[in-house]
Amino acid sequence: MKRTDSAGAYVFRQGDHSDVAYMIESGRIQIVKEAEGSACPLKDLIAGDIFGEMGLVDEKPRSASAIARVDSMIAIISRDEFVDMLVRTPEKSMIFVRALFERLRHMNSLIPCDFHETLESNIARTERTVTLIPLSDRAALEVDQAGLKIEKFPFRIGRCSLVNERSVLDMNDLVLNDTPPFNISKNHLAIEYEGGGYVANDRGSFFGTVVNGQRIGGQRIEGHADLRLGPNELVLGQNAEAFCFRLTIE
Repeated sequence: MKRTDSAGAYVFRQGDHSDVAYMIESGRIQIVKEAEGSACPLKDLIAGDIFGEMGLVDEKPRSASAIARVDSMIAIISRDEFVDMLVRTPEKSMIFVRALFERLRHMNSLIPCDFHETLESNIARTERTVTLIPLSDRAALEVDQAGLKIEKFPFRIGRCSLVNERSVLDMNDLVLNDTPPFNISKNHLAIEYEGGGYVANDRGSFFGTVVNGQRIGGQRIEGHADLRLGPNELVLGQNAEAFCFRLTIE
């Protein structure tokens, strides 16, 4: 699908839902970070450039705005189209794959990390028992009242793809059957064992998760929360349609 944006028009705004990527066919697009009524230009893009590529991977709100600097023609690719492209015409998908890898390289360069410490943390074994117990009616439809014992980490939680949605990019250990308008993202939350303790990490969700009263993910900058020994409360989504669980670490 293609669209034309006039000079000054927003392709998308910071905080918008993200589920597609864009390629500029003609014109110029400026990526802008907005805060407290002011805008800070981040970069200018020209024909052939890709932007918004993280929309192919997660459903996190847009972290910046995209504005047409001149009249611009833009091609739009959805997550499902990207997955179909990977399978049927992988050579066409490479430009988007390269953009994703560039984003990952940039993110990795910003995060100092001791490789050996991280490796030991990922393979460390623990004698603690971790159990997920439903608290709300919606959660009880997905997990037995007796609780689900979690024995592998990371333990990934996400929404079940619909019949007409591709699921190749989804990787979940617990699949929640949400219904439109969705509260749960396809890749929503992960429970992980890191550095001798447990944490809840957002995976790019749109509405985020409340962990012991602290919301992570969604439009929040904070993307993780430490879990404590004993009971922890997880609220995935928002309002009355949220999935509520107790996560106990004993």
